Amino acid sequence: MDSNKYIDNIENRKYHEIFNYINPTLTKSFQLGNELLDRIPYNQVEELEQINNLEKTNQLDYEDYLLLLPKLNLNVGDSGTKFISNTLIKQKNYKDMIELLKQTKPFDTMPMINLYSYARMICNKPISSKEYQKINADMNIMKKNTEEYELNKPSFKNIKSQIKF
Repeated sequence: MDSNKYIDNIENRKYHEIFNYINPTLTKSFQLGNELLDRIPYNQVEELEQINNLEKTNQLDYEDYLLLLPKLNLNVGDSGTKFISNTLIKQKNYKDMIELLKQTKPFDTMPMINLYSYARMICNKPISSKEYQKINADMNIMKKNTEEYELNKPSFKNIKSQIKF
Protein backbone atom coordinates (compact mmCIF):
# COMPACT_ATOMS: atom_id res chain seq x y z
CA MET A 1 0.00 0.00 0.00
CA ASP A 2 2.98 2.29 -0.55
CA SER A 3 1.29 3.75 -3.65
CA ASN A 4 -1.39 5.41 -1.48
CA LYS A 5 1.34 7.67 -0.09
CA TYR A 6 1.88 9.21 -3.54
CA ILE A 7 -1.83 9.75 -4.12
CA ASP A 8 -2.14 11.37 -0.69
CA ASN A 9 0.78 13.67 -1.50
CA ILE A 10 -1.03 14.79 -4.66
CA GLU A 11 -4.49 15.17 -3.10
CA ASN A 12 -3.64 16.70 0.28
CA ARG A 13 -1.21 19.41 -0.81
CA LYS A 14 -2.42 23.01 -0.92
CA TYR A 15 -1.48 24.06 -4.44
CA HIS A 16 -1.14 27.55 -5.84
CA GLU A 17 -4.41 28.97 -7.19
CA ILE A 18 -3.12 28.92 -10.78
CA PHE A 19 -3.92 25.21 -10.88
CA ASN A 20 -7.62 26.17 -10.85
CA TYR A 21 -7.01 27.54 -14.34
CA ILE A 22 -4.38 25.25 -15.85
CA ASN A 23 -4.21 21.48 -16.06
CA PRO A 24 -0.73 20.13 -15.40
CA THR A 25 0.48 17.30 -17.60
CA LEU A 26 0.24 14.09 -15.65
CA THR A 27 0.97 10.50 -16.56
CA LYS A 28 -1.24 8.55 -18.96
CA SER A 29 -3.15 6.71 -16.26
CA PHE A 30 -4.06 9.97 -14.47
CA GLN A 31 -5.13 11.54 -17.77
CA LEU A 32 -7.29 8.51 -18.53
CA GLY A 33 -8.83 8.70 -15.06
CA ASN A 34 -9.66 12.38 -15.54
CA GLU A 35 -11.26 11.63 -18.91
CA LEU A 36 -13.39 8.86 -17.41
CA LEU A 37 -14.64 10.97 -14.49
CA ASP A 38 -17.55 12.21 -16.59
CA ARG A 39 -18.84 8.65 -16.92
CA ILE A 40 -19.26 8.17 -13.17
CA PRO A 41 -22.93 8.50 -12.20
CA TYR A 42 -23.72 11.27 -9.79
CA ASN A 43 -26.64 12.44 -7.75
CA GLN A 44 -28.96 14.06 -10.33
CA VAL A 45 -31.73 14.49 -7.78
CA GLU A 46 -29.56 16.78 -5.64
CA GLU A 47 -28.57 18.81 -8.71
CA LEU A 48 -32.23 19.24 -9.72
CA GLU A 49 -33.09 20.35 -6.18
CA GLN A 50 -30.34 22.97 -6.33
CA ILE A 51 -31.69 24.24 -9.66
CA ASN A 52 -35.20 24.46 -8.19
CA ASN A 53 -33.88 26.35 -5.16
CA LEU A 54 -32.09 28.83 -7.43
CA GLU A 55 -35.29 29.38 -9.41
CA LYS A 56 -37.23 30.01 -6.20
CA THR A 57 -34.73 32.53 -4.88
CA ASN A 58 -34.50 34.24 -8.29
CA GLN A 59 -30.74 34.65 -7.92
CA LEU A 60 -28.30 34.75 -10.79
CA ASP A 61 -26.16 31.65 -11.06
CA TYR A 62 -22.38 32.20 -11.19
CA GLU A 63 -22.09 30.59 -14.64
CA ASP A 64 -24.80 32.92 -15.97
CA TYR A 65 -22.96 35.84 -14.41
CA LEU A 66 -19.79 34.84 -16.26
CA LEU A 67 -21.72 34.69 -19.53
CA LEU A 68 -23.05 38.20 -18.93
CA LEU A 69 -19.66 39.78 -18.32
CA PRO A 70 -18.60 40.25 -21.96
CA LYS A 71 -22.08 41.47 -22.91
CA LEU A 72 -21.96 44.19 -20.24
CA ASN A 73 -18.43 45.25 -21.14
CA LEU A 74 -19.59 48.29 -23.10
CA ASN A 75 -17.57 51.34 -24.06
CA VAL A 76 -17.88 54.20 -21.58
CA GLY A 77 -18.44 57.46 -23.44
CA ASP A 78 -15.81 58.57 -25.92
CA SER A 79 -12.92 57.29 -23.85
CA GLY A 80 -12.94 53.87 -25.53
CA THR A 81 -12.54 52.13 -22.18
CA LYS A 82 -14.70 49.20 -21.19
CA PHE A 83 -17.08 49.42 -18.23
CA ILE A 84 -16.68 45.94 -16.71
CA SER A 85 -12.92 45.87 -17.34
CA ASN A 86 -12.46 49.18 -15.55
CA THR A 87 -14.65 48.05 -12.66
CA LEU A 88 -12.72 44.81 -12.22
CA ILE A 89 -9.37 46.61 -12.42
CA LYS A 90 -10.45 49.17 -9.82
CA GLN A 91 -11.64 46.39 -7.52
CA LYS A 92 -8.45 44.40 -8.24
CA ASN A 93 -10.63 41.39 -9.02
CA TYR A 94 -8.30 39.41 -11.23
CA LYS A 95 -10.30 36.17 -10.96
CA ASP A 96 -13.34 37.62 -12.71
CA MET A 97 -10.99 39.48 -15.07
CA ILE A 98 -9.59 36.11 -16.14
CA GLU A 99 -13.12 34.88 -16.83
CA LEU A 100 -13.86 38.02 -18.86
CA LEU A 101 -10.64 37.78 -20.85
CA LYS A 102 -11.24 34.08 -21.59
CA GLN A 103 -14.36 35.10 -23.50
CA THR A 104 -12.92 38.05 -25.47
CA LYS A 105 -10.66 38.02 -28.50
CA PRO A 106 -7.60 37.85 -28.82
CA PHE A 107 -7.18 36.72 -25.20
CA ASP A 108 -9.24 33.55 -25.70
CA THR A 109 -6.34 32.03 -27.66
CA MET A 110 -3.67 32.76 -25.03
CA PRO A 111 -2.29 29.97 -22.87
CA MET A 112 -3.94 30.05 -19.45
CA ILE A 113 -0.73 30.64 -17.53
CA ASN A 114 -0.05 33.75 -19.62
CA LEU A 115 -3.65 34.93 -19.28
CA TYR A 116 -3.47 34.46 -15.51
CA SER A 117 -0.25 36.44 -15.32
CA TYR A 118 -1.65 39.19 -17.57
CA ALA A 119 -4.86 39.53 -15.54
CA ARG A 120 -2.87 39.76 -12.32
CA MET A 121 -0.59 42.37 -13.86
CA ILE A 122 -3.37 44.68 -15.10
CA CYS A 123 -5.16 44.42 -11.77
CA ASN A 124 -1.98 45.61 -10.01
CA LYS A 125 -1.37 42.25 -8.32
CA PRO A 126 1.63 40.86 -10.24
CA ILE A 127 2.89 37.37 -9.52
CA SER A 128 5.80 37.59 -7.09
CA SER A 129 8.99 35.57 -7.38
CA LYS A 130 7.91 33.50 -4.36
CA GLU A 131 4.69 32.62 -6.15
CA TYR A 132 6.65 31.57 -9.24
CA GLN A 133 8.78 29.35 -7.01
CA LYS A 134 5.63 27.88 -5.42
CA ILE A 135 4.12 27.18 -8.87
CA ASN A 136 7.29 25.47 -10.09
CA ALA A 137 7.62 23.48 -6.86
CA ASP A 138 3.97 22.36 -7.11
CA MET A 139 4.44 21.27 -10.72
CA ASN A 140 7.60 19.34 -9.83
CA ILE A 141 5.91 17.63 -6.88
CA MET A 142 2.95 16.63 -9.06
CA LYS A 143 5.23 15.17 -11.71
CA LYS A 144 7.41 13.40 -9.16
CA ASN A 145 4.50 11.86 -7.25
CA THR A 146 2.67 10.73 -10.37
CA GLU A 147 5.84 9.14 -11.74
CA GLU A 148 6.49 7.43 -8.40
CA TYR A 149 2.90 6.19 -8.36
CA GLU A 150 3.30 4.78 -11.86
CA LEU A 151 6.39 2.87 -10.78
CA ASN A 152 4.78 1.56 -7.58
CA LYS A 153 1.12 1.33 -8.54
CA PRO A 154 -0.76 -1.58 -7.06
CA SER A 155 -1.48 -4.60 -9.15
CA PHE A 156 -5.09 -5.72 -9.21
CA LYS A 157 -4.43 -9.01 -10.92
CA ASN A 158 -5.10 -12.30 -9.16
CA ILE A 159 -7.30 -10.69 -6.53
CA LYS A 160 -10.45 -12.51 -5.56
CA SER A 161 -13.22 -10.27 -4.40
CA GLN A 162 -16.68 -10.92 -3.18
CA ILE A 163 -19.73 -8.74 -2.68
CA LYS A 164 -22.16 -9.71 0.06
CA PHE A 165 -25.61 -8.23 0.43
